[in-house]
Amino acid sequence: MTALQVILILIGARIGIKSIKKHVIRPRKLRMELKKYSNTDMVKVTDFPDELFENVDENAILDNEVYKKTYEEFGKKIVNIVNREDLDNYYRNFATIKEEPLTKGYMLKNVLARGVIIGGGYNAKENTIALETNFLSKYMNSIAHELLHAASTYHDKEKGIIYCGLSQMYLNKEDPKKNEIYGIGINEGLTQYYTNKYFIKKGTLMTSELIYKEEQVIAEALETIIGEEKTKSLYFRADLSGFVKELEQYASREDIYKFINYTDVLMYYARDKKLNFEELNKAKEFINLFLIKAYNNAIAARDLKRDYLFETPYLVKER
Repeated sequence: MTALQVILILIGARIGIKSIKKHVIRPRKLRMELKKYSNTDMVKVTDFPDELFENVDENAILDNEVYKKTYEEFGKKIVNIVNREDLDNYYRNFATIKEEPLTKGYMLKNVLARGVIIGGGYNAKENTIALETNFLSKYMNSIAHELLHAASTYHDKEKGIIYCGLSQMYLNKEDPKKNEIYGIGINEGLTQYYTNKYFIKKGTLMTSELIYKEEQVIAEALETIIGEEKTKSLYFRADLSGFVKELEQYASREDIYKFINYTDVLMYYARDKKLNFEELNKAKEFINLFLIKAYNNAIAARDLKRDYLFETPYLVKER
């Protein structure tokens, strides 16, 4: 067998493996994921410990040289965007946050997984942040995105839960691959939505607008349903449980959990245009219908409350 024949065999084998992954393994994995995520019994949502919002020292961040050197500008903005009672996670994390180098391997991994260049990452478990601080990162606005994660996270080491914005991760000490996470789609959508809303100048061409595009649309819809200030409060307090309770005014808990699950699926798989088949389309359809129904119920509830303002207690009681 000649060297050319060996090379051709290896190339053929490589093409064959890629084809199997593309047409068999990946679609099968998605179908299994959708089947798993359609079961709302598996969802875990834990109340955020309210006692953590007590006696947080605001001035402690001034003792952190990393904060004073790099993130003070972010802090000046965030305190004008978010109410003080929702900023304890921010003050707690930025008092001890550390920097670490962003490896090329991490960047390459995200390029291959998501098809976009990632300029940073936040490690909630260690409260460390890795940023590519060159012009590309600033263009992508990764800095604000990762700092928003840091400002909305609490790691409960005792329970093994990471509360991050509107997501929760349940850590598996024996096998990190078995970590369970819920709400990541909504959380990433809101994080990028807030990045664009508060940290990108209007009229500026930013490719960050293309990141988590579908999730940002969902985030904006949720803000319309729940209200701007309430959504922001729940996000920065890392209160997924409160988010579920808020939505329960307009939808059943089972549908809310299914919506959370399918938004996670959407984030993981929807970018792959080759996976445009019936199961994935059903997940998208459920998300759309859920948002429309919740919005209509929210509008109806607000109209009813508005009517009450013009009625006597006697008429209200009769209705």
